[in-house]
Amino acid sequence: MKGYIDFRTRVVMIEGGSMVTSMGSVKMRDMDIVRSEFSTRGSNSIADQDTLTIDGATYTILKIVRGKDFSVRFMEVYFA
Repeated sequence: MKGYIDFRTRVVMIEGGSMVTSMGSVKMRDMDIVRSEFSTRGSNSIADQDTLTIDGATYTILKIVRGKDFSVRFMEVYFA
């Protein structure tokens, strides 16, 4: 999967309401967000429990945000 990686430290609010430090974010194409556990998922989906592998290093997903730039939808995934 392709995406624009931005290694910049940010403070983000996660789903529990606490503030955590993110190492960076990835802007990628719009996908289905899975909020609970399913036995089967499509290949075009992402969940908070998933991990990102960037250049061999594994990162955990902190927050998934949907965005829209005119008519183009995208996702911004913050990781630590």
